[in-house]
Amino acid sequence: MEDLSDYSSEVVEFLPTQQLGKVCQMIEACVSTDPEPLNRDQSVETTLQSHTSTQTEVSTTQQCQVDEQKLAVWLRKIYPAVEEQLLKGPTPLNTGYDSFGNISDTESKIQTYQKITMEGLENSIGIAAWLSVHTNKAPILVVSTKAPHDDWCDHLQQTLKLFVPKRMPPGNFVIFSEVKSIPLKACLSVLSTNAYNKSVFAGSSMDGEIHIWLCRSVGRAGDSNVNAKATSVTHEIDEMCCATSQHSYAVALDWLTENRLLSFHENGAIISWAVGKELLFETDFQLKVQANTSNEITSAVCLSSNTFVVGVKDGSIFICTITSFSAMRKQMEIIPLRKHVFTISTLLKTTINGLRAVVSCDLSGQVHCHSITNMDVEAPDVIQIPLPFKNVIASSKDGNIIYSPGIDGSLECYNIQNGTHTIIDGVLSGKGNFITCSENGNWIITGLYVDDFQIFYVEH
Repeated sequence: MEDLSDYSSEVVEFLPTQQLGKVCQMIEACVSTDPEPLNRDQSVETTLQSHTSTQTEVSTTQQCQVDEQKLAVWLRKIYPAVEEQLLKGPTPLNTGYDSFGNISDTESKIQTYQKITMEGLENSIGIAAWLSVHTNKAPILVVSTKAPHDDWCDHLQQTLKLFVPKRMPPGNFVIFSEVKSIPLKACLSVLSTNAYNKSVFAGSSMDGEIHIWLCRSVGRAGDSNVNAKATSVTHEIDEMCCATSQHSYAVALDWLTENRLLSFHENGAIISWAVGKELLFETDFQLKVQANTSNEITSAVCLSSNTFVVGVKDGSIFICTITSFSAMRKQMEIIPLRKHVFTISTLLKTTINGLRAVVSCDLSGQVHCHSITNMDVEAPDVIQIPLPFKNVIASSKDGNIIYSPGIDGSLECYNIQNGTHTIIDGVLSGKGNFITCSENGNWIITGLYVDDFQIFYVEH
């Protein structure tokens, strides 16, 4: 061992392949061709510290001076708004388990807005339709009245009035002003706005005529028929076309498409009309059901270009699909929906929880919600509106609120989601028998109270 320890071998030097002092940039080809970021000495990096109890940064700067007087003035200014928000309580969470989805409409504010008077008329039933939006989310309105009829109408001095919303300064306040009145040879039984062109609307008079009207604006920019210097805008109602039905007056009208109108009659007849320069009869269908079921139609609503729902006198409801409009090969499929006990007074199409649905109401105030997307699964919801009987109803845009005209110009609201019942007080006299809601859900009109209509505004 001592011999080995004393042995000294030659020193072998391994020279580096790179020159000493040269810095090489290493690139890892398997990851990226981009150069690596520059090294940074983390030991000298500054890190902002947070206080764990308040989750706020600790300020290292010098405390600034606060003007306490200005702060007090600002606090007094915002205090009312803060107090109002606190009184409303915490915002409820949408857990996704609500059977009727969006609850925004349940928190809407409804206020009595404006009274419309139909002077010089002795009729007791109101009728109206909302047309296209004109200003500040307010649509144009057409109204008329009628008397109860058992047979032929001999009321020759009827009128159809046009009300246009006009903005009143300051702010966004609008007022509905009468701008046009056209004479009618008979009472109107029903009005219907063309959902595909809201400047066009249809009406059926008690003498059996079907009218198509156009509400047009004269004086708008781009109107070649008017002097460009004209500053005022006027509105006119033009009758586009008219035809006479062989089945007397219609109890309901609705539009399948922009140029196709359906009229529904008491004897179960359903007529398809082609709307153009003339109102042309296309074909008719007959509601044929079981022998012990009534076919006297009382209400109807269209769902698509070939599908509609009808309600009849004995409380039955049917969804109908026209598979052929040809006069030679006309064909209609009929499927029954959940039946009511009493006569169907109102049918409404709506959207509940994002799905298409139809809301039906009978003379007792019982309300059913029918699923249209999946007709095999009927919604279990049955809502009983408190008496007295509600002949007509309307619904909010999402279907969560049912509106009904009350006594003395009031509006009754029923929340389908939680069952609450609220009443918006009115200042008129009598019992309302008509109601309709605008498509955007912001406006409701009820009537007729002696000779007055009542408009309500819904703020979402």
